[in-house]
Formats: sequence, structure tokens, C-alpha cells
Amino acid sequence: MIIPICMPSIVTLTELMNALKNHPELYFTDKEALEEAMKLAKILGFEGFVLDNFVRSSERQLLEAYQKFNIVSYVRIEIPTKSNRSKTWKLFYWVLNFEYIKYLNRNGHERKLESDEGSCYDILPEYVWNQ
Repeated sequence: MIIPICMPSIVTLTELMNALKNHPELYFTDKEALEEAMKLAKILGFEGFVLDNFVRSSERQLLEAYQKFNIVSYVRIEIPTKSNRSKTWKLFYWVLNFEYIKYLNRNGHERKLESDEGSCYDILPEYVWNQ
């Protein structure tokens, strides 16, 4: 029996990269953010989720690190067995946090612009520009 996990939307590799780059606690360059986004996409696949049994130890460590930053989450699903209803199968999934990734894509640039202290040219007096 296959239990589908309903995902609210999809996230492109570019959106995932921008979310990692715009995260307030992560400081990635464009290249680093792309590499990390590709690692996550490789682990979680196009669906954005993976059964924990299929994840290697090194990949699990990466997912646990991103769980602290709310990029991925850990979901447990319980399915009653057919033979004995009091027993259940417990399935554990790693899932991309689609809403938070979309939020970082929408609001990340605004946050960076607000924290921008201005250009070094802004402190030059007006007469310098007139010469």
C-alpha cells in the first residue's frame, strides 16, 4: 500500500538556492547556495520528500542540520496493520518546508535591502560629484 504525501506546491532548484542564500542565519555565496540546493535536491528528489530508511548517515546529518534552520522537517506517519489493529507501522519522512522556502524567496531580498547600510559613495560630499 502506497501512502501519498500531499505537497502544497513544488520548489524549483533556483527557489531552493535563493532560500538558502536569503536565510537570515545562513551565509552562502551564490555558488555555495547552488551546491547545497543540489545536495538537498539529490537527497529529497523531485517530490521534495524521502523515506528515512533510504537516507544514508551522512545525508541524514545534512538533513538534521537543515532541520535546525527550518528548511526541512521530519514527519512521522502511523499506519495500522491489517492483522492486528492495535499494532502500527511507523514511517518517517524528511520533507522540504515549502511554505518557508517560498517565504524566504518573497521576503529575503527585502530583508537584505533593509539591512543594507548604503554604498561608500553615499558618504561623499556633493561637491565631489560636481568636479
